[in-house]
Amino acid sequence: MFVTGGGSDELRPAPKPPAFALRSIDKLRRKLLRAPQLSEFLGPAMSADTFQEFVDVWLKLLPGGVPRETLITSLAPLASSALDEAGLVRMCWRFAGNVSALRARNPVAPWRTQHQDEWVPLDVIEVLPRRSPKGKAGADFTCRILAGSPAGLITTTFLTSEFCHWISPKMGFSRSNKDLPFHAAHQWTRLRFLGLLRTEKSLTEPRLSEVAIPASVRSYNHGIIKKRARKGFVCPKGYTHACHVCPVGYSECPLGTRPRTLTKQFCPSCDKVSYFDPSATGIDMCVSCYYKYRLRRQRHGHNT
Repeated sequence: MFVTGGGSDELRPAPKPPAFALRSIDKLRRKLLRAPQLSEFLGPAMSADTFQEFVDVWLKLLPGGVPRETLITSLAPLASSALDEAGLVRMCWRFAGNVSALRARNPVAPWRTQHQDEWVPLDVIEVLPRRSPKGKAGADFTCRILAGSPAGLITTTFLTSEFCHWISPKMGFSRSNKDLPFHAAHQWTRLRFLGLLRTEKSLTEPRLSEVAIPASVRSYNHGIIKKRARKGFVCPKGYTHACHVCPVGYSECPLGTRPRTLTKQFCPSCDKVSYFDPSATGIDMCVSCYYKYRLRRQRHGHNT
């Protein structure tokens, strides 16, 4: 287990990071998201009888040991409101990431604020370079919280390039002179780590204070890093370039380092045909120019 030290502003020692059965959590979440019997309850507010049927379905889908009363309390906010698809997805993430709490008779309600210091596992879903207010180069790491009270929510944290290089061997990369070195922040996409949420810093949204990397998480990351280095894995597209510079997103390739596949078109900024992010509406420049633009503007104190 590797844990970053708390800063001088921390008023108390960090709690010990717990063990997370992430493989089981991932498997249960996929099962819940694909369960057709849950989708049958989408629509207007449920009657009392329909609500009890909804509870019955959840009890059948969740692992054993979850008390019915705890589940009813967890679902109570839904008793008088409609259930849409987005709400059901949030529910699946929340319950899959909190089975232990449910079994311990602790209701799992939608996250509103952080009630206690808590370690949570995170999956990096997108990386965008920028500078800190003091001008240090780094990137915003947008992460999905996999378990814990804010399970399913997204949080973004800034990490400097210096920190990323320093912690990369703990994340699963090799030293710079070995075969699996860290080169760029995008290589963290779809890797995992634990983050500590402090109550005083997570009042309205989850905000990370410290980072921990247990051996199991490092092993998970190392497996992805090895595959990206073509060790025991053949690129499905037949490419030979490094995964972190590949235009194919992880929506198409499990080892992609960006959410969406880039498209080629002419860039008026660099006067070349280059790659664009199809989701970046209103940005008339390629990905490479946009990253340079973000770093330039933020160096002069502007937000992008």
